[in-house]
Amino acid sequence: MIYSFRWVLLLVYLSSGTALSKSDTAPAATKQIWDSWYTVTVKKKIKYAYYNDHFEQKGPKIYFQNKFWKSEENYINEEQLGAYAKDDDNLSPDFFNFRSTYRTTETIIDGTVLNGNTLHVRTKKNGKEIPMVKKTMGKQVFFSGFFPLWLGKRLTLMKPGKPLTFTTILEDTVEEGFPNESGWVRLEAPDDFAKKSNTTKLTVFHRGANSLWYVEKNGNPVRIDMTSRGTLVERVSQKEAENFLKNPSSGE
Repeated sequence: MIYSFRWVLLLVYLSSGTALSKSDTAPAATKQIWDSWYTVTVKKKIKYAYYNDHFEQKGPKIYFQNKFWKSEENYINEEQLGAYAKDDDNLSPDFFNFRSTYRTTETIIDGTVLNGNTLHVRTKKNGKEIPMVKKTMGKQVFFSGFFPLWLGKRLTLMKPGKPLTFTTILEDTVEEGFPNESGWVRLEAPDDFAKKSNTTKLTVFHRGANSLWYVEKNGNPVRIDMTSRGTLVERVSQKEAENFLKNPSSGE
């Protein structure tokens, strides 16, 4: 998801019953890559959501965890996403777990990649399982939650005016059958905000819309401006994020 606001917590989920060797079961060295908090404002005044992105390196794999809280119809609804990918150049996907609650409705999605390119997805809504989705992912497709890290691996290679293309799978697109979603990212000349924040300015095109991203050298976003959708994402402290929806603006 490239920040289509469906992120959250995941269990350390084991995707299959394949027997593990003793070396596989040994604890992997864990190193935090980043842990960042964000607020989401719509139409400059509506406090819509806040979320936390957490990346860890666990031995030869990268773990991503997202927690997302959003204000809808006077309720605070929660989404949780967690995923594993290989620590290679393309962040090759392994598996993910997505969980959301909307009032009394709970949705749980488990996706597992088999043989490197076949995605199997099981979904339950309020405890009722819907038909499994099986699809071929294609080459160099990655889970959308890893997009900032994917960016970080390529920033030094990017040149102005030469977009890089990418293809992701959004982790909650049940009704659409988890299609491959292609897009591109382009390096832009720094503006005042980029200079002040010491970030790299990028245009990202995905799912039919442009957005401006301001990211640090490792790809960690500081600001995401989705002008066409009237949405602004800003990195803040944990305290500021957790207090964001306590005093919502009028018109929410």
